[in-house]
Amino acid sequence: MMDSQAAHERTGTKLARRTAVKALTTVVGAGVVLIGLVAVPATAGAATTHAVGAATLGANPSTHLRPGITPLVFPTFNHASPFAGPHLNYYGGRVLTSMNSIDVSYGSGTYLSTPANATLLSGFTSQYLGSGTMDWLSEYDTGSQSIGRGLSGGGITITPAVSRNGSNITDANIQTELAAQIGAGSLPAPTANTSYALFFRQGQTICDGTSCSLVAGGFCAYHGTMTLSGVTFTYQVMPDLTGVSGCGTGTSAQNTTAVLSHELVETITDPDVGFATVYGPPLAWYDPSNGEIGDICNGQHGTFVGTDGLTYTTQTQWSNVASSCVETRQTAPAFTSTSSVSFTKNVAGTFAVTATGLPFPTIGESGALPAGVSYSNGLLSGTPDPTSGGAYPITFTATNGIGAPVVQNFTLTVLGISVTTTSLTAGVRGVHYGQQLAATGGTLPYKWKKLAALPKGLKLNSSGLLSGTPSLKNAPGTYQISVQVTDATAKPHQVATATLSFALS
Repeated sequence: MMDSQAAHERTGTKLARRTAVKALTTVVGAGVVLIGLVAVPATAGAATTHAVGAATLGANPSTHLRPGITPLVFPTFNHASPFAGPHLNYYGGRVLTSMNSIDVSYGSGTYLSTPANATLLSGFTSQYLGSGTMDWLSEYDTGSQSIGRGLSGGGITITPAVSRNGSNITDANIQTELAAQIGAGSLPAPTANTSYALFFRQGQTICDGTSCSLVAGGFCAYHGTMTLSGVTFTYQVMPDLTGVSGCGTGTSAQNTTAVLSHELVETITDPDVGFATVYGPPLAWYDPSNGEIGDICNGQHGTFVGTDGLTYTTQTQWSNVASSCVETRQTAPAFTSTSSVSFTKNVAGTFAVTATGLPFPTIGESGALPAGVSYSNGLLSGTPDPTSGGAYPITFTATNGIGAPVVQNFTLTVLGISVTTTSLTAGVRGVHYGQQLAATGGTLPYKWKKLAALPKGLKLNSSGLLSGTPSLKNAPGTYQISVQVTDATAKPHQVATATLSFALS
């Protein structure tokens, strides 16, 4: 939708032609079909889906423009204290669960910045989507869809057809060019989470219907949606903002990242608004009085420090939870999983260690784990070794840079039976011998048996007593005695085995 100060969402692009909604199919290149104005399948929404029957999705009451468009200059109402009490409703459409944003220079020429300038575009995109600054967008999960971190797909310069790369470019030109570039392999084929951020040269004018870029009554940027070969994906149209007034209050570079942030977040939370004709799917998160998540906070800048240590300028976005425009919502970590779990020997087990916090915390583990069990990325998993019974005190630490790290003292208990006798006293031929074998875990009483022949004269009873008088016929030496113990647990019983060395002289 519009940039921080004014962005006409491409999602609104198709709304311009909404009065005659129909399939528009154009063959582009060999076998590439571009389909616009196609009703995308409704995504199963959250239980809180807000529906207004078949009410027509009309003009935004705050701007008197169609959804997705805001004026180049500030609207007359104050976004800091909106008159309508902003609240984004969910109408059942899809969201982007993990945006892969690719910065695209639309041909050679003079740009404010090229996507190769990491501090302005690729660096900004990767940090904004992937550093945790936008983790708070999880408040707009839909129940069946979870918004996670995204990534930058890098920067690419394309060579558009001359007929689609003049001083005046239409949205239809852009969609046709995207289809051609994807078909030729110059741009990576899209998935549902792919988004192409298209940057245009100084002096180029982009028009979407009767709305044009960087002129009175026009827009700073917009985001759009199209379907190609059965895949619905998104894009952003970013005119060059060098020296432009009305698209932010910072430098040209700062205004560019602020405008881009507006478009990226609206693309994530309401990607298919351009296909919507009523208050229902494919519309996703939308405020009937104020528009999309960025529209409510249009023109309000913020900054964040990326994990690369650089400070970036953005536009704030509307948070239903905070009831305000936010750069990010930060909360200290807090564990939500229990502080203990039990695994069973010889049985595969898993346990998810979870914690809340924004940005989402990293959870580290310290302390000795039982043999066969490991910890990685919030998950305890593995099959405890037969000898690993008992309690294991370990520590989990959750950190996200907000406040002090939070520590949870945790106990992992390995259940199951194991033989605790590790060695046998030596015996003498012709001399009575006796040793009680021991085990731990499981349910008493235990039942013992031999797994192989014993030296002549010895026997093992069901209570685990190894006794008798070793025969003189046994040769002196060391014998390996294999035993099994079974507990009284209802089927399946827990079983442990051991092989013990027995020296006989």
